[in-house]
Amino acid sequence: MTYTIAAFVLLLIYLSSMQLTIVQSADSSFLIRDSTGDFGIGLLGKKGTVAYIRPDLHDNVFSFTVNDTWPKDRTQALYHSTGDITLRIRPANSTENYATFSTTDAYGGAAQIVEVADSLIAYDVTSLLHPGHGLNIKRIYRQAADNDGGFIIQVNLTNTQSYAQQIGALGMSMVFNNDWSNLDLNSTAQRCSFTEPNIGQDGAWVKVTRVTGDGRILMVLPADNGGMNAWRPLLTDPTPRSATFEGFYEYTFLADAYRTNEWSAVPDERLWTLTDSVLLQPGASVTYGLRMRLFNGVKNVEGGLAQMQRLVVKVVPGYVVGVDMTNITLYVLPGRYKVSEITVSNSSIMDIENTSTILSSGWYSYQLYPRAYGRVRVIVHYTDNRAVEYRQVVSMFVLPSFRTHVQTFGEFCAKYQWYEDPTDPFGRSQSIMPYNWHLEKLVLQEGRSFVVGLSDESGAGPGLGFAIKNLYAPDPEQVRLMDLYVNNTLFGSKGPNQYVPFETRVQWSDYSVIASTFWYPGMPGYNYTVTDGWDQKRANTTWRSYNYVHPAAIYYSLYRIARDNPNMNTLHSWSWYLMQAYRTYIAMNKFGSYYAQFGLMVGSVFPRILDALQLEGFAEQFKQMTALEQARLTIWQSLPFPFGSEFPWDSTGQEEIYLTAQHFGFYTLSNSTLQAVLAYTHSVPNWGYHGAARRFWDYVYNGCEELNNGIERVLHHYGSGLNALPLMHAYDLNPDDIYLLEVGIGSITGPLTNIQLNGASSMGLHGDPSKLIHDYWDADYGMSFYGLASLQSAYAVNHSTLGHAVCYLCDLIVSMEATVWNVIPRDAFHRRIYIEPLGTAFIGCGYD
Repeated sequence: MTYTIAAFVLLLIYLSSMQLTIVQSADSSFLIRDSTGDFGIGLLGKKGTVAYIRPDLHDNVFSFTVNDTWPKDRTQALYHSTGDITLRIRPANSTENYATFSTTDAYGGAAQIVEVADSLIAYDVTSLLHPGHGLNIKRIYRQAADNDGGFIIQVNLTNTQSYAQQIGALGMSMVFNNDWSNLDLNSTAQRCSFTEPNIGQDGAWVKVTRVTGDGRILMVLPADNGGMNAWRPLLTDPTPRSATFEGFYEYTFLADAYRTNEWSAVPDERLWTLTDSVLLQPGASVTYGLRMRLFNGVKNVEGGLAQMQRLVVKVVPGYVVGVDMTNITLYVLPGRYKVSEITVSNSSIMDIENTSTILSSGWYSYQLYPRAYGRVRVIVHYTDNRAVEYRQVVSMFVLPSFRTHVQTFGEFCAKYQWYEDPTDPFGRSQSIMPYNWHLEKLVLQEGRSFVVGLSDESGAGPGLGFAIKNLYAPDPEQVRLMDLYVNNTLFGSKGPNQYVPFETRVQWSDYSVIASTFWYPGMPGYNYTVTDGWDQKRANTTWRSYNYVHPAAIYYSLYRIARDNPNMNTLHSWSWYLMQAYRTYIAMNKFGSYYAQFGLMVGSVFPRILDALQLEGFAEQFKQMTALEQARLTIWQSLPFPFGSEFPWDSTGQEEIYLTAQHFGFYTLSNSTLQAVLAYTHSVPNWGYHGAARRFWDYVYNGCEELNNGIERVLHHYGSGLNALPLMHAYDLNPDDIYLLEVGIGSITGPLTNIQLNGASSMGLHGDPSKLIHDYWDADYGMSFYGLASLQSAYAVNHSTLGHAVCYLCDLIVSMEATVWNVIPRDAFHRRIYIEPLGTAFIGCGYD
């Protein structure tokens, strides 16, 4: 059935009656029929781009897209709006450079409305581009002509030249409202959204979700040659990017011209997909299109795609796997398509059995066989009833066995990151220092002083990661080093002496924690190679709440190591470490109280310290800490959207807020926090994006400057590991909600890819398609490791969607009678197995 709306004037009156006051910014407005409920769109005639997409006809505040006229007039040259077109073109068989053109050129006046059959409205936008491309270009809007609804944006290109032309790049701007500059948290929650791509060729999609995680989501899906080659950052858009604005992106249909130019340094194995171009003969036309429609909620992507009879894929246990896993399975729900073949980009890394098993649920299962370390693309080839061929790309990463991988990480920290130099004037001897895996050396000087000063996230991160590794997989020699660090450097005083001219320590005897042991300038006799940094006064400040959490977690780790391993020699008793953790928490509330009002990264260690105080009989300390935690909870409870930090919005405090709220029974708060986590942490058939909680400013503050060119999507930064904790904890409480498990597995396993084969680690993967490489520095990776390790488990479940038993981070052998499950852990620690039919976790010794 086709829903074509011709009565524009009547429709505008209708929308006005619904009090959509923002229609004044749109020259044309339409009611879009959708199976999940109708919604409104508005178009701006000057460029023929999308002014707004409103999922609720009664809500005059929220739009998925950025408004075309406020706060910036996006009809100006260079400013992108949803629907803007950028292309690169050259004569066929030419070796000359591609020429670039865009409707953001705003060259020759306004777009012209033209007649196109069965369209809502169509524009000739040729005049918006600089001349010289030899094309006629139309942007066409259509009501989707099936019962699923939504609308389709098409771009139609016609070659007006007498010779063939090669279109090497073509993309459509996706300007969704992820800019909360100058907004407070409440306004951000009301107005803004997150965008996440599945860069999967013909099976691609883009998911747009309100910041709160509530309500219907907008899905952008291929239509008419709409496969995605890339998700390209629009770096030419002049909107200032910052910690409050990641930047806009383009849905790139064709990307060969970028692949051979800006992205030429990226090896094929790093690419999410191989890129395409198209040859356009004289007089010929080609159309590319995208469908935009609504799905019911953040968890409903697979269900919505299945309802539309689109092909759906998933891999159990996920998209990061170990070579020792024998139950890795690709599941395909064909929908209205027929699978013709499944291939892999590198069979030496992973192979596949092309013979499928058809499950009673309708899914087809294919066995995958991991062979060796590396990235690999699994490509599902399929056809429709017109015999058109399509490709769905699934991106995967094969690691050594997770257990071996983590052991290698610990060994690398002990061998290559342990810094022992009593002549270091900043007192950093006997510590785990940051490391540059590309240059294969320690990072000892940096203009961002906190990176090399044993505090803040980057300075404290290496030591924290080392401590957490030994909490769950203790090694006597590594524990000895950790103990030396705590006793002699973290809480131990150095200087003044002939090498250390000033008394230096990370944590003073009153338990206050400094910002950095390294400072610039003024250290007598020191050969500085940096020309900027914090001075000594700034480095010695103790007001930053976040800096207290890392020592507390390190103390807690040594408390548990000493308590759980009585034969492990430590310099102090278990009670000393526990009291150090407690006193550090008290000092945070005394010296760093301002930021303590927010959720703190790794702050979920505080309820664990609280439990330990109660368990060990420290009644007075338990009482005092409980009162302070409840006071912080009262603040969070009073705020409608309590997810700030040093930055206007952040994705790091949710971990502590959720788990603390759960601990004290504040379930309304924990539920809203979980929903907020789901808004920026998604299930995507791509190892880089699956479970990758949103981060985009961290390279500016903590990354290696050699790779850093500003704001950029950070994949599997510590937000992933930390946000795994609310997801996995919530799944434990709700074992019927398989979505929580699948996303959480991505958040747990994705950060393991940040560990190189030799054990060196990285803070995250650069998401810019011109890089797609792990950052050279480990920096704040320790926070991510804390998150991925804390609930690392094997999960044996009856999968409600697939209709049979499967195992996540384990191998599963089911008896013929299906009464006995033999579960073989394949996770990093082999300490915890969760059996879903029982709703129970079994905890063992693991490493022994």
